[in-house]
Amino acid sequence: MRIGICGLDRAAIARDAGYAFVEPAAAYNLKPDAGDGEWAALRERLLTCPLPTPACNLLLGGDLKLFGPERDMGRLEAYCGRLFERLEAIGCTIQVFGSGKARTPPAGYAADRALDELIEFTRRIAPMAAAHGVVLAMEHLRRAECGLLTTVAETTRFVREVNHPAVRLLIDTYHLAQEGEPLEVIDEAAGLIVHVHVADGVTRHEPSRAGSDLRPVFRRLKAVGYDAGISVECAWQDIDRELKPTRDLVAAQWAEA
Repeated sequence: MRIGICGLDRAAIARDAGYAFVEPAAAYNLKPDAGDGEWAALRERLLTCPLPTPACNLLLGGDLKLFGPERDMGRLEAYCGRLFERLEAIGCTIQVFGSGKARTPPAGYAADRALDELIEFTRRIAPMAAAHGVVLAMEHLRRAECGLLTTVAETTRFVREVNHPAVRLLIDTYHLAQEGEPLEVIDEAAGLIVHVHVADGVTRHEPSRAGSDLRPVFRRLKAVGYDAGISVECAWQDIDRELKPTRDLVAAQWAEA
């Protein structure tokens, strides 16, 4: 099991605290709309980061529209094409597809139509991702943050409907708890899970300060054969002090589960 954190800014102390990787925000740290000159500097920072970057989050910024008349499929495909090239250049193989703002349809937009359009978009970009060795990890986001794919069960159905090997599933312990789903939904997602995010399920704080018990989720993940990366994605109170206790808690609870 490899434990990482979301974000680049504390990579050096995260390494010293025992973390195995960092997970940058792709829309901000790889900037697919930026030209080659700016990308060269961004690429150098990522390649010289004290920890590797095997996964990124935030596929799309909120300015990119996936639904309705404002959707520009040409722009979306060009953006994703550049992003996947840049992910390959830094050795990143998992791109999390959360992007709650981009994934929320306009007010009054028919939910069925929005879901069909999201399926169409994901099917369009999946072969592009695969060509660069990238897998899209669809993230379920609580209803307060997103208009579509708000539960593990719904997101699992979505992944099966898209039906492409480059489209898989992320499990987020915070969103799972917030939506009150039974842990049996993890069993139903067996074989699809490629990445995990953890935070306290009530406060979204880092697990050691909150005294989180992640073992029930970890037991389910182990039971379906998951043994890949876990990223801590939380609201830190004092990150420099909390990094090591959190890493130690996640590692110990994974071992105990």
